[in-house]
Amino acid sequence: MQGSCGDGPASRPAAWQPRLEGLTSLRGVAALLVVMVHVAHVNPLPQTAGTDFMEVYFPLGVALFFVISAFSLCVSTHPRVGGDGWLSAFAIRRFMRIAPLFYLMALFYLIAVPLIGGGPVPVSDFLLTLTFLFNLLPGQHLSLVWAGWTIGVEMLFYLFLPVILVFVGSLRAAAVFLLGATAVSCLFIHEFRAAIYPPDYADLSFTGSLGIFAWGIFGYFLFRRLQGHRHAAWIARGLLLASLAGAALLVASDGRFFHLPVTRSLLWSPVLGGLVLSQCLRPDPVFTNRVLSHLGVLSFSLYLCHPPLIHYLHPVYLRIYDLTPLPETALLLCVLLTLLLLYPLSRITFALVEQPGIRLGERLVRRRVGRDNRAPAAAGDAAAQRPSGGAAAVAAVDLRPELLVVEAAKRAPAGQ
Repeated sequence: MQGSCGDGPASRPAAWQPRLEGLTSLRGVAALLVVMVHVAHVNPLPQTAGTDFMEVYFPLGVALFFVISAFSLCVSTHPRVGGDGWLSAFAIRRFMRIAPLFYLMALFYLIAVPLIGGGPVPVSDFLLTLTFLFNLLPGQHLSLVWAGWTIGVEMLFYLFLPVILVFVGSLRAAAVFLLGATAVSCLFIHEFRAAIYPPDYADLSFTGSLGIFAWGIFGYFLFRRLQGHRHAAWIARGLLLASLAGAALLVASDGRFFHLPVTRSLLWSPVLGGLVLSQCLRPDPVFTNRVLSHLGVLSFSLYLCHPPLIHYLHPVYLRIYDLTPLPETALLLCVLLTLLLLYPLSRITFALVEQPGIRLGERLVRRRVGRDNRAPAAAGDAAAQRPSGGAAAVAAVDLRPELLVVEAAKRAPAGQ
């Protein structure tokens, strides 16, 4: 819903670069969009023009998650490709970042679903969920974990990303991959929208989403090219304005493109990619700020914990609607209530489940893989091990997503 190599002391990442806090803040934006649309539509509330708009466009928070994920993982993984133990380190970190909380939620649903009248959960469904392969099976692609289909898509992306980065090492190669991945997604969407498949499978599948991830990969290589440019700030502003203009154009022309084999998320991917790149080059305070960054740190917990909370709050939502004359005001109150309860719950799961999993992953990396993939060295040591130029500037910072999460949590004010 969320680097440098070098060996050395496992303290603070070598050099924190605030401009890439844009990635964390945009995770917060994506999490808020998904929570808000689910408040209105998981258990349907009275419909208004606002809820209709949310239903159409706020699910794009998931596509934003996918673009951010591809971008951030390229930042952390591409400089390590070919290094000692890089593949093992990648696999360990990704599994330990996702599995602990996801498995906890799977166990929760195994117990909770029968209690709310859903009948006993087949053991085969539970085991399939634990494999992360459910997205490959139409009809099983949603997983036992509510809203967990995105995790199935992400884990398949993690499986293929190392292979992609072995062959995609330049901006030109990334552009070719973008075109190819988009073509594959369009062909897949065209074929799997046939009636014999679940009607939402094309939209919620890994292959249908591959073109979305490709925009994050392309954005990373473009970032490498632009980050040292003397006009980078103006380029970022231009990208942001172009993204906002593109969003307005797509809203104004909504529905005109859907005779084509594309999903709304795939159609919006260039806009989301431009937004991500702009916030990495030069953050705008509207999209990159302390509040959104803090929510971005918690975004995985916010994402996985919100569906059951919304389910149990539905009677409260209806009561709020009964007592509030304006449905738009009632919806806002429901969203605020949800966030007020979801925030402390997410902080608890982040502290007790996510952070220990991240730290365990780092310990396993230090014990099992090579020097190039251990905890970051001092900035000077890390830079000395890298080529000069734009690649070195990216590599000189440890931007592994799991360490960004821990570091951002340390930077958050004590009162948050």
